[in-house]
Amino acid sequence: MEISSPWVWTRKDAFNKDDIPPFRKVRFHLGQDICAAVTYFATSVQVHLRDENNRLYPTKKVSPCMSSCGTRQSLANRIELINVPSSTEETFVLKDALMISTVFIEDVPHITCQRYFKQKDFSRKFIPGTCVMNENSWLELAQIRKRITESAMSMVFDCIFRKLLLNEVSKFTPNVAVNTDISEVESVLTTSLIELFYEYLGNSITDVFECFGCTQGYANQLGHECITKDRETRLQLFGDLAFFAMNFEQLIQDFKRNIQMLNYISPMFVNNWDMTCVINNAKSMYIASDIHLLP
Repeated sequence: MEISSPWVWTRKDAFNKDDIPPFRKVRFHLGQDICAAVTYFATSVQVHLRDENNRLYPTKKVSPCMSSCGTRQSLANRIELINVPSSTEETFVLKDALMISTVFIEDVPHITCQRYFKQKDFSRKFIPGTCVMNENSWLELAQIRKRITESAMSMVFDCIFRKLLLNEVSKFTPNVAVNTDISEVESVLTTSLIELFYEYLGNSITDVFECFGCTQGYANQLGHECITKDRETRLQLFGDLAFFAMNFEQLIQDFKRNIQMLNYISPMFVNNWDMTCVINNAKSMYIASDIHLLP
């Protein structure tokens, strides 16, 4: 696990060392010679901050995947609430892993970001390097954060999930029957995968959902967000993190067990699978099944 910047999440899955996928990178320019980079290399998808000379802010091997994903999601949800200072300096701590400070540098307001981790004695150890952004760069980051997340999710499903599924498909010999309607088979396979993602999405959102009422031990159920928030709001706040935290290996194994037509699937079909459409349909099913919407 590599933490490449103060603002980062990482998803890593294991492949054969002789089958390392190629490097991919998408950049989002923030100005001030800083860009947010979404990269895929050596089975790992990362989101981090770089300067335009390709240097990272900073690089260190630390926390586990869930911690990094949670930090990134927490920042994405709260970034609009962190304003560039107009008169006073403030400090925000996210997930006990990322410190964001609003400061004045030569009387000009800036935002600084620095990663840290807790040591065994519960003291904080800061990772060397601090990312400093002016107001324009910070506002640009806030504005494009959803595009960054979408790019990262696209890489996760295209480079990791699709690769894992292809590895499983390669173990089968496609059964081409004369009377088989291939379009019908593909429709059944796609529907099955959508339903499975819908099921996993619901369970994963439940796992990553943060309820203030539960942490505070409120007796009144109306004070519990886990009860009062509808599914559309849950998806908006925790949907991305839920997808990133899914166990793809287990999902694929369940897919193999649940579908009787798997021996008809081919690598070409998997490569052409529109994962964005699959994920969007799973999201729609999750919202539509909300008991708050039932008549």
